[in-house]
Amino acid sequence: MKNFSEKGLTSNVLQVIIYITCYRKEMKPIAKSRADYMKSRREGKKTFSVLVNKDKVENLEKKLKPQGKTKASWLEEKIDEELKK
Repeated sequence: MKNFSEKGLTSNVLQVIIYITCYRKEMKPIAKSRADYMKSRREGKKTFSVLVNKDKVENLEKKLKPQGKTKASWLEEKIDEELKK
């Protein structure tokens, strides 16, 4: 077997290969814990999706930005208001 320098592999390249190999071995536990996290995060949630005129949504986003609100938080406020009626 040729040594690494004869194959054109520098120590930096070898370090990257080792790092990537270590990273890939750790991916399975990370992916599993992430999947568990996302599953638990969605347990109390339900998707609500509607198709709305682009201009209206962009205007809403412009209005919400100075208030520091997200579309999700704004919608939750509006739903709460509607449910209190």
